[in-house]
Amino acid sequence: MKKILLATTVLVGTAGFAAAEVTLSGNGRMGITYVETAAVGDKETSFNSRVRASVNMSSSTDGGLEFGGSFGIHDAADRRTADGTAAAGSAASGTEGSVFISGAFGKLTMGGNDSAAQIAVGHLDGVGYTGNGDHNEIGYLTSGDRESALYSYSVSGFTGYMSIGQPDNAADTYSVGAAYKTDAFGVAIGYEDSDTPGTATDASQTSVLASATFSGVTAKAIYMTRDNAVGFDPESYGLSATYAMDAISVTGFYRQQETSATNTAYFQGIGAAYELGGDATLAGGVVNNDGLTKADLGVTFSF
Repeated sequence: MKKILLATTVLVGTAGFAAAEVTLSGNGRMGITYVETAAVGDKETSFNSRVRASVNMSSSTDGGLEFGGSFGIHDAADRRTADGTAAAGSAASGTEGSVFISGAFGKLTMGGNDSAAQIAVGHLDGVGYTGNGDHNEIGYLTSGDRESALYSYSVSGFTGYMSIGQPDNAADTYSVGAAYKTDAFGVAIGYEDSDTPGTATDASQTSVLASATFSGVTAKAIYMTRDNAVGFDPESYGLSATYAMDAISVTGFYRQQETSATNTAYFQGIGAAYELGGDATLAGGVVNNDGLTKADLGVTFSF
């Protein structure tokens, strides 16, 4: 990815200086999407495009600690509330973007983090240049809490994670995760807990992932189970495989999700991508969204 260097060096105190780097990067996409719905007369084919830019900052202390932050410019600008008054952008309020400090102790990040479980376990591989609804993804319990503290520590292929949601939110949330990965295989597990005092909405969730890479194929298997204090306890599981050869990759996935005690939703997808060079990729995919079709074809760009 090409980046524009905005600043390279700042003076730190009087004892010396440290290099501070601020870079601007971006991504974009353009193409056509098809989304089948049950609505009569619905126009299901659309043009689709967007462009986004991100700012990344990093530096270090004289003692060797690294620190920095990043945010999307679309999250930084002021926005308007329903009555037309100005409100702070998400990055400014800490619900998007993040800041970190790291060293031999590990890495501490605050801001719009995903949960420890989601970072450790992740998702099945998706298809298409837009993701086609991201039906390859399972739902994580605590990643909706976008003001959080996340700690991680890595050693010899193992990474452990812990995250805590904003303490003054209505729900008290925390999550832990662990992942071990080599060139040939990987395993991960995550646990999340959400507790809202005085209500019956308490829940916990466990998710696990296993992956393997062989002969150009990367295969993943995922399983999730949620324990609700009251009501139905859903489960979800699925498989994905991606075959890569030179500039071409082909991906397929299958996932099913319990939506009630008597119903299960099914999702399947297949797609391909071709690297055009210069950080441009042609991609497309078709997804069965529990009986309704989604498809796309377009080009993604990185700047």
